[in-house]
Amino acid sequence: MEFCGKLETLARQAVDGRAVSLVFGADPVSLTSMPETEYQLLRIAQEGISNALAHSSAQTLTVRLEVHEGTLQLCIQDDGVGFATAVAGGFGHYGLTGMRERAAEIGAKLSIVSSRSTGTCIRVDLPLSSSTSESNADTRFEHQIS
Repeated sequence: MEFCGKLETLARQAVDGRAVSLVFGADPVSLTSMPETEYQLLRIAQEGISNALAHSSAQTLTVRLEVHEGTLQLCIQDDGVGFATAVAGGFGHYGLTGMRERAAEIGAKLSIVSSRSTGTCIRVDLPLSSSTSESNADTRFEHQIS
């Protein structure tokens, strides 16, 4: 299954049975030759979706994957209550920190914009430069995706 399909399945399974509408859109993207990058992006998406469902009281969750000017952009956005990003991640809460670390590990930038009136947008920007788009298929892969 291609990355887009995996991302869509992840999002649909997460909202299944919940009172939240899912809006999903994705450019066709294959990361088959980059399994570590694919894994980290899926884990970032999983954490972002999980946080939105657990904390935002959102009615709509939007997951978008686009390629724009040589950059892969993953955006997880909700229309919920938002939060103060400056105080997020207190003791015992490492989700956002983990997302930032995962993004940095693959050469991506993670940004979070949140407001009490418009909800939260978590965005990952991954440059698809020649060095990033080279295969990492030979990289030792120690993760399990279930």
